[in-house]
Amino acid sequence: MSIEMTLESIGNGALAEKFDDALVEVIKNTCDPNTDATTKRKLTIELTFTPNKNDRGLCKLDTKVATKLGQSRPLESQVSMGFDKETGEVAATEYAPIQPTLFDKSTAGAMGEQPAPEVRQESKVVNMR
Repeated sequence: MSIEMTLESIGNGALAEKFDDALVEVIKNTCDPNTDATTKRKLTIELTFTPNKNDRGLCKLDTKVATKLGQSRPLESQVSMGFDKETGEVAATEYAPIQPTLFDKSTAGAMGEQPAPEVRQESKVVNMR
C-alpha cells in the first residue's frame, strides 16, 4: 500500500497552514485570561471525499479546519452620563462615585477628568558619612 498524502502535501501545503493557524488560535484562546479556563477547546480537520461519477479512482477532496473556542467572560461596568443643560453637550465616563469635574472644561482631560496628581517619592538612601 502506498499513500502519498500528508497534512503538508494536501492542497500544496494549504491544509497544514490552516491547521497551524487554527492551533495558534486555540492556544491563544486557552491562554486568554478573559475566557473560562476549564472550557474545552476543539480543533477539527474534516476531509470530504466525493468520488467521480464516471471514474471511482478519482475523488474531489474538500478540506475544512474548524475550531471551537472558549467564549469571552462577560465584563460588567457602569457608565455615568449626562448633558450640560446650558450647552447641550453630552458626556460619559466610566462610573466613579464622585465626579465633580465631569463638565469642567478648565481641567486637562477631554471629558473633564482631573489630571493625574504628581507623585513625589522621598529618597530611601541614607547618607552614612
